[in-house]
Amino acid sequence: MSITAVTPDTGLSEEQVAARQRIAELPLEQLDPGDPEAFRTLEMLWKFERLRREDPVHFTAAEHTTLGHYWSLTRWEDIMAADADHESFSAETQIVLADPADVSTLDLNRDAKAVGGTVQLEERPEDEQAPPPEQAFRSLLSMDPPDHELHRGAVQDGVSPKTLKDLEPVIRERAGAILDGLPIGEEFDWVDLVSKELTAMTLATLFDFPQEDRRKLTYWSDVTM
Repeated sequence: MSITAVTPDTGLSEEQVAARQRIAELPLEQLDPGDPEAFRTLEMLWKFERLRREDPVHFTAAEHTTLGHYWSLTRWEDIMAADADHESFSAETQIVLADPADVSTLDLNRDAKAVGGTVQLEERPEDEQAPPPEQAFRSLLSMDPPDHELHRGAVQDGVSPKTLKDLEPVIRERAGAILDGLPIGEEFDWVDLVSKELTAMTLATLFDFPQEDRRKLTYWSDVTM
């Protein structure tokens, strides 16, 4: 969303004020907070604002979204309560909102295989059966206790507060070098030049991965999500 004029009372652009008003007038049941376009235009800010105020536990029906029906929690207390209650709110079944049509058209033998909250990338002969979900690749995000604790224990030393504290000077030096090298007086992609670059550098250090191949780490993360 381009910012052409800012209203002095809110600090928002005219386009943002109009978007905020439109969302305020939209029937509540039509709010689709997971709409990817809303994150590009920042309209999700006004959607979340309204949901926190009027409907903090919100249901979006399939007829109002391309993502399939889903629930949204927008207040801190509710989010923390759900996050701590893995028996009622399991991460094993689904952690990513996705268009059911997109999932149904995946080539499960070749492209990405959606398994609950996971995605599995592999080549598989057409006559070979897909592995059962419990044998497919799972990330920590898509695990419940006790599996989550078991796998987290294998990596927690590498990301402990002490380890990260020891890395702070290196991260600060790299962040400074990245910022110093940014283009001046021209547009650039902040996510690519700063966010992904610093993340890739740090992950490569944590994983003892070659720095020259660091962008493979963020690429692999992107394609499996």
